[in-house]
Amino acid sequence: MSDLKNYLKKVALNIIRDRLRRQKTRTRVDFDEVNRQYTADEDFADTVLERCRIEEALNKLTNDQRTVLEYRILKGYSVRETALIMDKTENAVKVLQYRAVKAMHKIMNETE
Repeated sequence: MSDLKNYLKKVALNIIRDRLRRQKTRTRVDFDEVNRQYTADEDFADTVLERCRIEEALNKLTNDQRTVLEYRILKGYSVRETALIMDKTENAVKVLQYRAVKAMHKIMNETE
């Protein structure tokens, strides 16, 4: 009887964790809203230059790395949703995202 009780507690805890994870990954970024928040004091040329640097860095990534960053970071898809879209396992998406972010970091630091 205690085994069944422990099992049910574990299942309930896992369901709660999954729901919390889904809520975290559903954050979406509205870039138009972010752009409107720039004040007149900020140097527009620096903003444009930074965007160009980011675009150049993205172009140096593989297609899969760019795609995973687009879905996971820009569009806010969950790992599961991204895996389904890209026809990959969830673990493959996690590894691909980790490597893509690491590569972006390296590229961005090289161009400074």
